[in-house]
Parts: sequence; C-alpha cells; structure tokens
Amino acid sequence: MGYKIKGHFGSVTHAQFSPDGKLVVSCGQDDTIRLWNLKSGNELMILKGHFNGLTSVQFSPEGTFIVSSSSDGIIRIWDVNSGILLKKLERHTNAILNVEFSPDGQYLVSSSADTTIGIWNIKIGEKVYTLKGHASTVKKASFSSDGKFIVSCSSDKTIRIWNAQTGLEIAKFETSDEIRGETNDVRFLSDSQTIVACGSNGIQFWDVKLKVVIQYIESYYYRSMLGMDISSDGNTVAISCAEVIQLFEKMVLYTKKYQKK
Repeated sequence: MGYKIKGHFGSVTHAQFSPDGKLVVSCGQDDTIRLWNLKSGNELMILKGHFNGLTSVQFSPEGTFIVSSSSDGIIRIWDVNSGILLKKLERHTNAILNVEFSPDGQYLVSSSADTTIGIWNIKIGEKVYTLKGHASTVKKASFSSDGKFIVSCSSDKTIRIWNAQTGLEIAKFETSDEIRGETNDVRFLSDSQTIVACGSNGIQFWDVKLKVVIQYIESYYYRSMLGMDISSDGNTVAISCAEVIQLFEKMVLYTKKYQKK
C-alpha cells in the first residue's frame, strides 16, 4: 500500500529517488526543493533559492549532490547532506526546462527555451559547449549511457543527436505523423543505438544508424504523454500522462530489416 508525501504548495513538477533508494527529492511551482525520507515519508530539508517555478531536479550518480533547474534560467547545485548551495550556473537567456547529470557525474546537460542546449563542466562551474541547431524551445536533452552522446527534442518537431565531447550535431530526425504535436521527452536505450521518443499520443523507437522508426506504440489513453523513464535493463518504459502512468514492459522491437534509400 502506498502513501502520499505532502508539503509542496502548488504543482509538483519533478521527483526522483536517490541512487540508494532511501531518499526522494522533489521540486515544484512553489520555488522549493524538498528532500524526503522514503521509509517514513518525513520531510528532511527544504532548499530555497530559485524563482519563477522549478522545472527539474536530479541526484548525482553517487547521490551526494542535487542539481535543479528553473524558469529563472539558472542551474543550481546543492550538497545533499547539508543543503548548502554549492554553485550557480548562469548562461542561458530564458527558462531552463530540464537539467541532467552525465553518467560519470562530471558534467551536466541543460535544455532551454532559448533554443540551445548547454554542456557544463561541474568542477570548474562553466559551460563548455552551447549546442545550437533547434529552431524552438528545447524540451529535453539527455546523455547516452556511455556519456559520449546527447539526444534532444524540441518544439520544432525534430530530434537531434550530438557528440558530447565536441558539441557537434551528428544526426537529425524529423518526427513522423504518428506522433501528433510535439515530442515531449527523448532518451537513449542502454545500447546507445536506439532512442525512444514520447509525444502527444504515442512513443516511437528509432534506429540511430538507419534513422528510421522501428516501432510505434499508441497510447492506451487519449492524453498527452508528458515524460518518461526507462528501466536499467531497458525492458520497461514508464510514461507519465495526465492523471495516469503507463508502463510498457519487456519491449520487443521489430526484427524487420530496413535499408537506407
């Protein structure tokens, strides 16, 4: 039997488990980040500093830091144990919709309404690359499991893949008519050869090398798919929709062979 964790005033925009599964971090439109004990449900800490509503929050891979983004256009890095603000990263010129750690915890990738993606070196606290190519708001950007690539999606209805070590764009995908509207989230599978994109009414699996959709799954519910996560073994995709969460388990991709035209 589950239980509710209450404390935020207004919408909760993001929540994540700590790597050891003992804590939950959440953020919301009340401009606060809150740290919770998962076992008891007790609130451990409130972190304040952002303005204009938080958009994302994430633990570092080792669980010692928290990174957060906000419509105020600033990335903040916090110490988990003390709650002390360690760094403020300010180089975007509009709202930041999402920020994520690289797998080794040394870098961040941020996506912004200023149409750019930022790659940040955490140690020096500086942006090392600004990725330009999208023509509209970048909704999500995330690293591949080996940290070598970044995949992004935008309101311009394209998905792009970038070299994380050079900042160069290496592939561009035009989202198909199957996904009506915009792509809201995109991620690599663990093999780094397949990307998964969720949109208004379904999810698509793309073969990175062939640049073709190898599987499309329509939503069970006629509600916009807002975000997703993929299990560590790659067999389950969790999709968040309005009022429901959909789980697609043990995905088996089509074996049909595609050839480049």
